[in-house]
Amino acid sequence: MNPKKERTEYLDELRRNPQGLAWCSAHTDFVDAAILEAYRTEVGEHPVLADVGLAATGGYGRRELSPWSDVDLVVIPEQKQLAHTSPAVKSLFRALVGAVEALGLRIGYQMVTENDVAGLDSTSISTLMDARPLAGSGVRWQGLHDQLLASIPVAEFVLKKLDERKAQESKTHGTPYFVRPDLKEGAGGLRSFQAAQWIRIALGQRKAPIPVAYDFLVRVRNLLHMEAGRCMDVMDDSRRASVADRLGVSSAELGSQVAGAMSVLAEHFEKTVEELRYAGFELAHGVEAHRGAVRFDREATLGSAAVGVALAVRLGIGVPRIKAALRPTVSGREVMRSLDGGAPVLRAWDRCGLLQELLPELTACRTLYPGDASHSFTVFEHTLRVVENLDNVPGVGFLANVASEVSDRRPLVVAALLHDVGKLYPNEPHSLVGERIAIEVCERLDLLPETSELVSWLVREHLSMSEVVRTRDVARPETVQSFADLVKTPLRLANLSLLTWADVSAVGEGIWTPVQENFVLDLYRRTLDLVQGERTQALSVQDARARLASRVGTTDAPEEEIVRFVDSMPAQYVVSTSAAQARQDFEMVLAAAEGSPVIECVHFHDVQVSQVTVAAQDEPGHLSRILGVFYAFDVSLHDIRAATKDGDPKILLDRFTLSFGGRPVPSATVHQLRAALTEVLGGAVQVEDLLRSRGKDPSVREPILRYTFTEGDPAILELRTQRGRGMPYRLSRLIAERGWNILTARIGQWAGLGTASFYLNGVGGARLERIEVARDIEEAMVSSAAR
Repeated sequence: MNPKKERTEYLDELRRNPQGLAWCSAHTDFVDAAILEAYRTEVGEHPVLADVGLAATGGYGRRELSPWSDVDLVVIPEQKQLAHTSPAVKSLFRALVGAVEALGLRIGYQMVTENDVAGLDSTSISTLMDARPLAGSGVRWQGLHDQLLASIPVAEFVLKKLDERKAQESKTHGTPYFVRPDLKEGAGGLRSFQAAQWIRIALGQRKAPIPVAYDFLVRVRNLLHMEAGRCMDVMDDSRRASVADRLGVSSAELGSQVAGAMSVLAEHFEKTVEELRYAGFELAHGVEAHRGAVRFDREATLGSAAVGVALAVRLGIGVPRIKAALRPTVSGREVMRSLDGGAPVLRAWDRCGLLQELLPELTACRTLYPGDASHSFTVFEHTLRVVENLDNVPGVGFLANVASEVSDRRPLVVAALLHDVGKLYPNEPHSLVGERIAIEVCERLDLLPETSELVSWLVREHLSMSEVVRTRDVARPETVQSFADLVKTPLRLANLSLLTWADVSAVGEGIWTPVQENFVLDLYRRTLDLVQGERTQALSVQDARARLASRVGTTDAPEEEIVRFVDSMPAQYVVSTSAAQARQDFEMVLAAAEGSPVIECVHFHDVQVSQVTVAAQDEPGHLSRILGVFYAFDVSLHDIRAATKDGDPKILLDRFTLSFGGRPVPSATVHQLRAALTEVLGGAVQVEDLLRSRGKDPSVREPILRYTFTEGDPAILELRTQRGRGMPYRLSRLIAERGWNILTARIGQWAGLGTASFYLNGVGGARLERIEVARDIEEAMVSSAAR
């Protein structure tokens, strides 16, 4: 029987006899059979696939395949055999895509090895938590499964899941009693129960039994899919009426039943969160949550305690007032990462004595009167309220727009904490004394030079913007020019604007007025025009050039040419790229082959990121140069998919997931990236010069904590280091300096560490030998430690 017709019989049965999980399970079995048939055929042609694991993930892994759900799969090769199995894996994925699309369904797939687990994000981890083996090597599956469970950073993972639920509920609805509910992502939707299960798994607990309410929502969702003829989770009025008719109830009655079921799942999630606060699990090294409170053991350091307490605050776990005896070791990066929790973390640090150890300069101001009648609080309390303001920047308007331009607010928070500590020494201007103290604190915490420079500058100039708007006419060009000469860069301007607002607003009620905000807004806009004016003018030309380059090539190319293109790409590209994206990439590669780099950017507002794709004729070190450009412009890097099209010429096709201040990269920044990437990849500007011009020190070396190397063709080099925005650039530069060729790369950040896996060969394509890599990497480790 035709596969699509056979699936139609399943859909007809659902129409006749509406069911929930029982129907999904039968539907899953049907799809399993189609996939296994394709798999067995491929194993017959490629016996090497027998040593490759194949597993179902996500809803398909849970056996909850609704009528139009995606079929998500993961292929698990053995790391050492990755190059050997790549051709077979390509063939397997083509067969699996064909088998699933023949059913009228969409397929999602990825390839993951045990070595990739440490770099997975929380979404990938939860997807794999629901995985079940389908075929192939049980050893590969079990190894991946065991590594996944053993490496989960419990506190950070749980926090991510809680944040995800808050974010989704803010986008959909925050109550189960919504009349047009999102059955999947809304409060009390299916995802609420699934998130609770993931949290239980992370904590090492048993999964909860599936409640009747969950099965009921799955049944309604199944019928919603049928009515829409596609994947659909939002039940509006018309579709509710149609589904109710199939169930033999009134529309209002169905709505009440759905609300009741969603309230059950919402309560289950809330109960799981409440129980979490009394569970026992590690927060950081030497710091654990125990019966609702933080507990330190002998191994806890000042740095790990700072991280642990910060996570505890965000998870709602109590922090005792008892001062713990801690080892004095502290990393500035640990402190900076912990500042993401804002003022609540600072107050918790103060409660348990950590703030005294970390910033004695600030706690010395606890009872210090500011010497200014306009201030309502001591210097210490005022400072914490400044940070509270930064935690609560308005979501719309001028300040929200400025905040979106600050991709990393941690230096701003440090500057806020130190901006008034100079008042301890009343015989000198407190901003100048504060600058000296800020430099000392940054050196003590071993912060990066660019961070130290920004922090100390903000402390020194934290009064400058308010002084200008209070004493000068911001409509006069010389006023704006003078202020522009002071701030020099858009990043400084944005940070100073936010600090000015937060500082003045924390002085006392009503100090910050709408008029003052309007003056600051006017000064900000006029100054921004000056500090980015020249670059903006050049960018308009580059933008036209980029648009023209994007039109080179044709989508009407013969099918065999596209096939050859796909065959020339590495397996990692094949398994992670949709057909539509591949057609766009094909056009980019054709254009890049003509000589000029091609840069495209697409915004994804639903997930608040931008995706930048770069195609260019490949040269050693190009990936490092691209990452250096991103670092130079303070863009946060979330993901890299680097690939090289084989042939003559070889074309790099690298895709980057980026954000700026937690949002898609602003258009002006995209223009800057396009101009800088074109100049750097074309050789007109050296990336080191660009970094220096943006206040970055290109000579800083990344401290490598440990590494693993797997021989092969390609070889695989995995590096572990402290995480930071400049980490990808510095590591890729290290590799490029040795003449090694990066074929593909995966870079992730998790649990306080940065992880980077590079697929490499040597100079001229030669095979890399272990002794060569060990010598060079260990030499780099010694060199970075010495610095």
